[in-house]
Amino acid sequence: MTTTAVGAVTITIDDKKNKSYSADEVTPDANNQIVMTLVSSGSKSWTYKDKPITIKNDENFTWTPQDGGGTVLTVTDSGEDKKKHPKHDYTVHVKSNDGDELDIDPKIVDR
Repeated sequence: MTTTAVGAVTITIDDKKNKSYSADEVTPDANNQIVMTLVSSGSKSWTYKDKPITIKNDENFTWTPQDGGGTVLTVTDSGEDKKKHPKHDYTVHVKSNDGDELDIDPKIVDR
């Protein structure tokens, strides 16, 4: 069964680059925003890279880092392309304190 969250998703990553999400899919909240929070579950500390997100069909998206530690990112989706792209192809880019890098792809679904 697919779980869907509204407005926020937590991405947990361990030392072996295994990842899990607090929900299978996430939709923007009433303000068209999604807060993505990284949680490190091992000795490595995972943070967003300088360019934290790449969106294939990105004409309706903006992103803003929300903390000085690099673990909280707000993505704003205007939703104007809902009929054209109900689900978005995007990649989130993270790095660890020891130089490991990982690309992940939680699903964003327009409301």
